[in-house]
Amino acid sequence: VLLMIAAGNVVLLWRRRWSSPCLLVSILLAGCVMRIGYMLYTGCEVRSHDMYEFSSDSYGHAAYLLKLIEKHQLPETNSIQFYQQPFFYLVGAVVSKIINGLLGSENPYNYVDAAKLVSCFASCATVFVAERLCEKLDIKEKGKIAAVAIVAFLPGFYLMGGRVNCDALAVYFMALAIYY
Repeated sequence: VLLMIAAGNVVLLWRRRWSSPCLLVSILLAGCVMRIGYMLYTGCEVRSHDMYEFSSDSYGHAAYLLKLIEKHQLPETNSIQFYQQPFFYLVGAVVSKIINGLLGSENPYNYVDAAKLVSCFASCATVFVAERLCEKLDIKEKGKIAAVAIVAFLPGFYLMGGRVNCDALAVYFMALAIYY
C-alpha cells in the first residue's frame, strides 16, 4: 500500500499535477497504513510494557482488560497498573469482546491483543487531528506538511498504535482538547 501511495505521487509528478495537498494526503494515508500494519504485524506482548501475565488474577494492562471481560468488574486495588483510568479498558473490552465473539475465540491472549484496535484508531485519528489543528492555527503549507509528517512518522507516535494501554487514546484526547 505504501508503494501504491508513492507510485501515485510519482504519476502525479510526472503528469505535472502533483501539489502540496497531494503530499499532505499521502503523508496522512502513509501514517495510517504504517499504524495499521504495525498493529497487525506485532503481537500485544512485543515492545509493550507492564503487560505481565495474561490472566485476570495477575496485574498489569492484560489483567485490567481480562478482569473487565471475564469477571465484568473493575480492579479492586490501585496497585501496579490498576490505577489507570478505566475508559480505555472499558472501550478495549467491548471492542475485544465483539471481535473475539465474531472470531469464536475465548483465548485470554486474543482478548488482550484485540484491544490494540482502540489504540490504533486513536493513533490514526491523531494524525488527522494534527492536520486540522495546523489548519486552524493558519500554519503555512510547508509547516503543516512538516508537523503532520512528524506526527505521522515519528516512531513514538505510531508505536503507540500497536500497544495495549491508554497512551494513544490520551494523546488523541489531548490533541482534540487543543483543537476545540
